[in-house]
Amino acid sequence: MSARSFDDDATSTAGGRNHLCASCEQFLNDALINHPAWPRELAAQPPRLARWLDYARLLASPIAAVDDEAGLVRELRLFQRRMLVRIGWA
Repeated sequence: MSARSFDDDATSTAGGRNHLCASCEQFLNDALINHPAWPRELAAQPPRLARWLDYARLLASPIAAVDDEAGLVRELRLFQRRMLVRIGWA
């Protein structure tokens, strides 16, 4: 059995790509509406390739005030969403 490639996926068709782009656009739109400060952050600090090297530093402040598991999960999800928006923005 051969390994599948991205081109084998349904997203490689024109309609699949359009659906993928529309989904990404909707995700970005929803995230930026819910977090109006993020566009200013993105403009001030555009996405860059080695951004992952800063994750520990970027997470230190938000999780410092967390005192329970639910708060930690909330902060990690928010951080994940912020990083996904940065990827989609780039």
